[in-house]
Amino acid sequence: MTATIGTLLCTSLALASAGCQDKSTTQEPAHSDVAPRTHARRAPPPASAPIAKATGRNVQKLEACQIVTGADVARITGGKLVSPSNTQGPLCGYVLEKDDETISYRLTFWDPRPFEAMFDAAPAAQLGEKVDGSWSIGYLDKGISPGTYVLSAVWRGDVAMEVQGDSKEQVRQLAELAASRLPAR
Repeated sequence: MTATIGTLLCTSLALASAGCQDKSTTQEPAHSDVAPRTHARRAPPPASAPIAKATGRNVQKLEACQIVTGADVARITGGKLVSPSNTQGPLCGYVLEKDDETISYRLTFWDPRPFEAMFDAAPAAQLGEKVDGSWSIGYLDKGISPGTYVLSAVWRGDVAMEVQGDSKEQVRQLAELAASRLPAR
């Protein structure tokens, strides 16, 4: 998969919201003997349609940089943290130097509902390598940038997580560390 799960979710949500705008208009008839057009009523969803439930926690209150610190990322990657992250909340970015190169990693927590829907709808072959962990379901795949990897994991009804970085094994280790430190709800 060449795009991260988060990128696909954002794109899907943007397209879905654009497609949900009311495009119907009421037009006056050209002749007075023609009745005006009215808005069509939409049928309710079938009883079998899944209903999205609210997440078990407020994802915005999760502090990704406290859950996995820059020192943790430096220890796991063997790199030297260039500067502390300037982000707060559910996103934390880490920039490090290793072997005269700059490497980067990112940890993000998300509302689980879009991930759950995508994991349920997409063929497993498109999601990457299935990864077992404390999460309900997780996949590891190549990132958008060459040589990067993304592990996307969901605790159903609770929270989703993405870890992105330059090493497949280190992305996996950082995801496991984040999962072990995720506060109980």
